Amino acid sequence: MGIKITIYVGSDNRTQRISDTYEKKIKNITGKYWPSFTVLRAKGMWKNQSEDVAIIYVYTKNLEFSKFDEYLQRMKLELKQEKILYEINCDSNFQLK
Repeated sequence: MGIKITIYVGSDNRTQRISDTYEKKIKNITGKYWPSFTVLRAKGMWKNQSEDVAIIYVYTKNLEFSKFDEYLQRMKLELKQEKILYEINCDSNFQLK
């Protein structure tokens, strides 16, 4: 069994878009905490306004909550986000073949 973490990051507040540069920032920050992850672009709503969203999937066997909190704080600060939504599923059954 493992842990699946899904993180939803809003777009650049000035443009409501996720540019290649903005996505690169997301990847650079996330890569400092996990060696493997997936980033998808999607559309979402925040306070009744449409915006681009980055969805990050992380699969891990262990999660240190202090490091996860550090990651979230860093993402909020460097990406200038008011909030970041996340979901943690502790009963994920994932395998690499």
